[in-house]
Amino acid sequence: MVDLRPEDTYHFWNSGYNIVFEKIYNFRVPTIAAVSGYALAGGFDLSISCDFRIASETAIFGQLEVDVNLSPGIDRLWRLIGLSRAKYLGLTCERINAQEAYRIGLVDKVVRVNELLKEAQALGVKFASKPRQAIEKVKQSYINVINMNHKTAINYETLLLCHLFDTEERKRIMQKFIRK
Repeated sequence: MVDLRPEDTYHFWNSGYNIVFEKIYNFRVPTIAAVSGYALAGGFDLSISCDFRIASETAIFGQLEVDVNLSPGIDRLWRLIGLSRAKYLGLTCERINAQEAYRIGLVDKVVRVNELLKEAQALGVKFASKPRQAIEKVKQSYINVINMNHKTAINYETLLLCHLFDTEERKRIMQKFIRK
């Protein structure tokens, strides 16, 4: 990126970098970042593009763009941890450890290094055990409702419920649940 010309910057970001992170963010099933070591700048953006972040106790997070005279990704971060905390991290370029990242809601769980992959895989297995149609639709709902007003969001959620309610899979799963 050092040699990237100003006139090529927009194309570089929107034809590669942003496309990859958007695909991860909008992927039809939940995505999980297992973070150990440094997640700085682009690595940080990659981790916040995922739905969930599990960090090892060695993880260090930071948005360093301002220090190199660039602007960081702002939208996903402020939605994740709130505007004030996002501004603090983005403008100070402060690096935070896994415990602080957990405290502010940047990561969902902190584990020992040797447990990281096992924890991430266990979470993936949990999602894989759920009805796929519901997982996909509900994940999309979380993405969509944050841009809606309350009344529109409630209506959207109700329509989603109606769609999922009208499936044979739902009937079968509910009958199985009742028999327990």
